[in-house]
Amino acid sequence: MTQKMFFCGQTRVLRPHEVVQLLAAIPTDDLRNKFEALLYSGMKYNDLKEIHDIDKCWFTSDNSLHVQHDDYEHIVRLNSKGREVMIQFLSSTTTLPFYSSWHVSVSRWAHNSGLDTTGIFINTPRKTWETWLLKSYPGEFEKILENQDYGNRTSLLYINHIEFSDGEMAQIKDFTKGWIFKI
Repeated sequence: MTQKMFFCGQTRVLRPHEVVQLLAAIPTDDLRNKFEALLYSGMKYNDLKEIHDIDKCWFTSDNSLHVQHDDYEHIVRLNSKGREVMIQFLSSTTTLPFYSSWHVSVSRWAHNSGLDTTGIFINTPRKTWETWLLKSYPGEFEKILENQDYGNRTSLLYINHIEFSDGEMAQIKDFTKGWIFKI
């Protein structure tokens, strides 16, 4: 039986087992770390690529990553796994490849993993993470909105149409555990 796919616009939101399946198809630890950095930070591709090459970010004791841009500071809330992934990402000798190369790679890995590639794009990890956060922490909409660097709250309303099974929610909460409060 084929499961219903979830979308934010045209971008696919993955189920936990699909993320695990996709990660298993990524051929190197370095590339897998880059995908996980996009997932656990929820950052936009270009923002994550940019911070790799600058020395204007630091961690605080609450696992937050502070990113100093020229005209503002963005604080990215992370859980323990996210902090671990981001430390590894920032210490890597290579950054994210060109946008088009990464898109081709993500599509290939999804195909090789046996996933239907419909809607799997560069921003799939970001949309997946924000969906998981919104489902895990339904009372923390404002914090999630701020973390995801959104100015428009209506862009997150797609979440109302996504329903995960109880088993999937348990897996999602394992991924998001420690992002704000114990769940």
